[in-house]
Amino acid sequence: MMDPTLHIDLAQPVTLGQQTYAALDLREPTAGELMKFEQTLTKDGAVAGLILLIALIAGIPRPAVEKISVTDYRQAEAYLAGFIVPPRAVGGPLLPN
Repeated sequence: MMDPTLHIDLAQPVTLGQQTYAALDLREPTAGELMKFEQTLTKDGAVAGLILLIALIAGIPRPAVEKISVTDYRQAEAYLAGFIVPPRAVGGPLLPN
């Protein structure tokens, strides 16, 4: 069973305008969030889809998520993969290329 939430302290806080973000708090996506992720995935690719999903779940603007380190992004990606990859596909790549 997946952990219900994941807290990620960002390796480097990111600033967008006057707001600084030092952490991401993630949880299981809703069906609507998953739908938006899949729409963006189809249109703009896997990274854009996951950036949108992280932004929706963490409640921070997409441009702020675009500034997080790849290490932090990969940690969020690994957590969210448990919710978006069908069970039969586990072990393969997160998303098709």
